[in-house]
Parts: sequence; C-alpha cells; structure tokens
Amino acid sequence: MSPAATQAACSCRSPRTDAGRIQSWLLRVERGYQDGFGAQGRLAVAAGCLLGTINVGGMMRVLGSVGLLGLVGLVLVAGGAAPGGQPAAVGTAPRGWSQGEGRLRLVVAPDGNEARYRVREQLAGVDFPNDAVGVTQDIRGGIALGEEGNVVPAESKFVIDLTTLKSDKERRDRFIQRRTLQTDSFPTAVLVPTALKGLPHPLPSSGPLAFELIGDLTVHGVTRPTTWQVSAVATNGGFSGTASTTFAFPDFGMTKPRVAVVLTVADSIRLEYDFRLVPDSAGGGAGR
Repeated sequence: MSPAATQAACSCRSPRTDAGRIQSWLLRVERGYQDGFGAQGRLAVAAGCLLGTINVGGMMRVLGSVGLLGLVGLVLVAGGAAPGGQPAAVGTAPRGWSQGEGRLRLVVAPDGNEARYRVREQLAGVDFPNDAVGVTQDIRGGIALGEEGNVVPAESKFVIDLTTLKSDKERRDRFIQRRTLQTDSFPTAVLVPTALKGLPHPLPSSGPLAFELIGDLTVHGVTRPTTWQVSAVATNGGFSGTASTTFAFPDFGMTKPRVAVVLTVADSIRLEYDFRLVPDSAGGGAGR
C-alpha cells in the first residue's frame, strides 16, 4: 500500500476527543481488513492512523483512552487474522509432509509392489489372442517431493530387476531375457520421475487420486521420456495404486519376439506397476 493510499484509507486528523479518534482508528482498520487488504496493507493503515492520532493527542493519552488490551487486539486484527475470522497459519506443514526439511520422500514398502509387462500375442493352435505377462516383485527406490509438491529428480528413482521376470512359460522367459531384453547386458529397468500432473497439493491423507507421472525410463540401454497414468489411494500416510504406460518395441531398441509357436506379437508393450509406497522413516533411504 502506498503512502497516498494509506492516507486516503484513514483520515485521522479530525477535531474529536482522544477516545473518538481511537474509535475512528479502530473502525478504519476494521474496514481495511474487510476490504481485503493484505497483512502488510492492514498494518500500514494501522500505523498511519496511529501516527495521526499520536500527533494530535499524544501517546500516553491514546493508551489511556483505549487501554493496552484494546491495542493488542488491534494488532491481532490488523496483522494476524485471515478472512473468515480464522487465525493466519504460520509455518504449518501440510499433512503428510515432514517437518524441518519441508519435503516428503516415499519409498517402496517391503510388500505390495509388483511390476509386469503385458504383450498381446497369438499362439499357434490357439483360436484367440492371449496376453503374455511377466511379473517381478524385485523393485526398490522411491520418490521425493519438495515443499511445493514438485518432484526432486535427483532423489527419485525406481529400479526393477528384469532378470527376475517370470511368466507362465519358462521358454518365453528365457527368450525374452536373452533375445529381447538382453538382461546379461541390461539387467534393470530404471524410472526417474521428473514431474507429476494433476496431483493435489498438499497431499491428502485419505481418499482416491488420479494423476500423471512424467519420468525418464531406461530399458535396454535406451532412455526416453514416458508418461504414466496413475490411480492411487492415500491411506495411513502412504499411497497404493497402479501406474501404467505403453510404448513400442523399437522405442527402446528392442526387436519383437519371433518364434515358431507365436504367430503374431503386438507392436506395443504395456508396463504396469502395482505399488505401495510409505514415508521414508530412515530419512533418505533408497527403499528396500
């Protein structure tokens, strides 16, 4: 608020008694509060009116008229209240966020986590297509969020051990690991989250969530940006749900499986991650 605006907001120089002037002062500060002035603006109005009153009546007479309690109340009204009559929150951390550093790190829980690939295939001798599904529970890592709910990529990473992927057919598993994923050279898939879209801030302590996770995915020695659709539920300070994304084999330098017993294989791979993440009680651990 400028000096001119402050003077316009309270014309305190009127020939009234000290009590009348202080009452006018209170009314004008109250009006400034109701008009939506910020905390600094309301303090400026109060200061300007106070100076005007002191110039006319003197400090001791003002305090004698209004009393110390009234002056304290005025300061609270001018600088410490929020619209609606509620006290202004100062230094309050959002629910689910750690005090001190002001950020949250969620890590992979000891159970409730499973990653899998899903590829549509048509087997010889079978009249209908089938989904080839390989799964693993060997996942570690976590995600860190800053004070404003933004991802901290340097402290966020999920690592999946591809050598432990299992499907319903051992022959398929051997082929996928040796020929498609080449796990001897590229044993892991790594996801580094970089952004979250549509996630509320602060994070809720309960209820369903739907948002997008943007992250750099490294598979088969190739790193590409990916977008994951996430549905989750917040419970007991943690989060559980499913994230999924789809990409084509050539996107990561892989060749579609071609074997005699498989007539056709879809061009795309769907990755799914059933997760359960909990707050990092170790203060920065990598999760499992």
